[in-house]
Amino acid sequence: MRIRVSKSFQPLLDAEHRYLVMCGGAGSGKSEFAARKLFYRSVREGRHRWLVMRKVRKTLGDSVVRVVLSVLAENGVPHAYNKSDRTLSFAGPAGPNEVLFAGLDDPEKIKSIKGVTSVWLEEATEFAKEDFLQIDLRLREPGPAYRQIMLTFNPVEAQARWLKDMFFGAAPNPDALVLSLIHI
Repeated sequence: MRIRVSKSFQPLLDAEHRYLVMCGGAGSGKSEFAARKLFYRSVREGRHRWLVMRKVRKTLGDSVVRVVLSVLAENGVPHAYNKSDRTLSFAGPAGPNEVLFAGLDDPEKIKSIKGVTSVWLEEATEFAKEDFLQIDLRLREPGPAYRQIMLTFNPVEAQARWLKDMFFGAAPNPDALVLSLIHI
């Protein structure tokens, strides 16, 4: 399968690190890439149950939902999107896939979600470190494909010092692959 991604993101397409961290300014392509990787893995591996999150659920429609739907449309993939539940399903050659769009408005809701295969945290600076750790715990169920958390965010260090400490500090996290399109 061929998928179109910009040259700067090409090394991340097949990266299987636990944490895929992408920091860049507006228009840098990080969200577009994350949606393409979600699609790429879903079609290649199949049977994915993605959890795509922002801190506040109502902000999902204007950002990640739109970009994921555009990648499916661009590739001519039939899909079903339930706007009220914020769930998306589509078939791939390797099996069916589901995308759950959620917010952490109520952190207790995340605890009941089962069977998640990978996570995308859009605007990761909106999340607290404790939020991230809870989400990471939810991604422990074994499965045939690797488990990964993609974090995309603008370089707003003051809002999420934990991101800098965890992924950009002196001791790099061996489970993380970081792409910073600007210096932070």
